[in-house]
Amino acid sequence: MGDYPGNRLAVSFYGLVMCLMALGFVALRWHMHRHPDLIQQDVDRGAFRSGYALLDLLLGPVAYASAAILAWLSTPAAFICFAAIAASFVRPREPGPRRAAGA
Repeated sequence: MGDYPGNRLAVSFYGLVMCLMALGFVALRWHMHRHPDLIQQDVDRGAFRSGYALLDLLLGPVAYASAAILAWLSTPAAFICFAAIAASFVRPREPGPRRAAGA
């Protein structure tokens, strides 16, 4: 987007690239879920599995694809969506119950 923030194609292409990146993350997470031997022993596997909620996994690709489509209607609205998507992934989440070390 850089020099062309009003260019609908550039903003839409950014959303498409981010959607593909998010799909790659979903594929990686799914692979790790199917092959738990890839996860280090000190990782809380229950916490890892609890993060495997379908809504959490599909939020990124669906949101980025929606923002890419929205870019054709309004580039400022697409930028707002991109910022909201980023904010949704860095917001603090309530931690689940933690097990004691060595339990």
